[in-house]
Amino acid sequence: MSKSKRISNLDLFRFFAIFLVVYFHLSQMFLSQYFFSYRFFKVGALGVELFFVLSGFLVAGLYYKVKKEKINLRLFWLQRFLRTYPPYLAALIVSFLMVYFFRNEKFDFGYLVFLQNFYDKILFFKVSWSLCVEEHFYLLFVVFALITMGLSKVRIMTAWIIICLVPLVLRFVLGYNNYELGGFYKSASIFRIDGIAIGAFFAYIINNYTIKYKGKFINNMLLLIVLISIGLWISGEPSYLKYTVGYFLFVLNAALLMVSLYFSSPVKIGETYFVKQIALMAYSIYLTHPWVLNFFDILQKKLNINNFIAAIISLISILILGYTFYLIIEKPTIVMRNNLLNNKK
Repeated sequence: MSKSKRISNLDLFRFFAIFLVVYFHLSQMFLSQYFFSYRFFKVGALGVELFFVLSGFLVAGLYYKVKKEKINLRLFWLQRFLRTYPPYLAALIVSFLMVYFFRNEKFDFGYLVFLQNFYDKILFFKVSWSLCVEEHFYLLFVVFALITMGLSKVRIMTAWIIICLVPLVLRFVLGYNNYELGGFYKSASIFRIDGIAIGAFFAYIINNYTIKYKGKFINNMLLLIVLISIGLWISGEPSYLKYTVGYFLFVLNAALLMVSLYFSSPVKIGETYFVKQIALMAYSIYLTHPWVLNFFDILQKKLNINNFIAAIISLISILILGYTFYLIIEKPTIVMRNNLLNNKK
C-alpha cells in the first residue's frame, strides 16, 4: 500500500500494536518491578494479535476490493511474499550471527520456510513465530480464494466463519492438558490463525455488503474498554478458558474495534507525523527490537545500570535501529518488489 493510500486510523491501530509489543518486551526485561501487577505489562503480549487482525483485514481487503477475475493469484501471493520475506531474511541472518557468536548455535534451515512456530521451543529469533503464522495464512488465503471463486456470497461467508472457528476448536480439543506448555501449543499456526482469519472475514463483509456504521466514537470507546478488560483478564494466571475462549474473544473484539476505526473520521493523533512514521516502520521495529533489548540486557548486568535508565536508552535505540533498518532494508525491498511485479504485469 502506498503512503498516499494509507488510512490514518488503521495506522493508529498499527501504532498501538507495535507499542504493545515493545512495551511488553521492554517491561519484561527492565520494568516488571515497577508494576503493581504483572498483568499490566503482560497485556502487551497481545499486541501481536492486533497485528494478526490488521494483516488479515488488509490482505483480504486488497483481494476483495477488485473483481476477482482480474487478479492473478500467483502474483497476489508473490506480492505479499516479497513484501515480508526479504526484511525477514535480513533479520534472520543477523539474529543467527548473534547467537552463533555468543552461543555457537547451529543454523536451522526450517527458519527459511517458516517452520519454527511448530517447534516445542524456538531457540533464537523468537519473535519470528508470528511471521510464520502470517506467511502460512497467505498460502491458505490463495488456496481459499481458488476454492471459493464463483461461489455465492453466503457460502463464502460461511466458509470464512468455519476457518475462524477451526483454531478455537483445535485449542479446545488438543490444548486441554497442554495450554500451559507454551511452544507448539501457543505458537503453531493451527492454534493462532483465527486472529488473521477474523480480520479477513470482516474485510469480506465490508467489501461485499452495504455497511451502515453509526455512533462511531462511542462504539470505539466501548470496544476499547472491552478490549482492555479482556486483555487484562487473559494476561492473568493461565487457564484453559483463557487459552481457548479468552483468546478468541480478544481477537474478535480487536477486529470490531479496527472496523469501527475504519469507518470513523480520522482520529487526530493518528494523523501526527510520529504515529504515521512509527506505523510505517512497525515491521522493521518488530524485527529488530529484540537485538537492542538483548544487547542492553547484557550491558545493564555488566555495568549495573539502573533498570529505568536502561529501559529509556533501549527505547530510543529501538526507534533509531528500526528507522535505520527501514531505510536500508525494508524500503528498498518494497521498491524492488514494485518494480519486479510491474515488469511481470
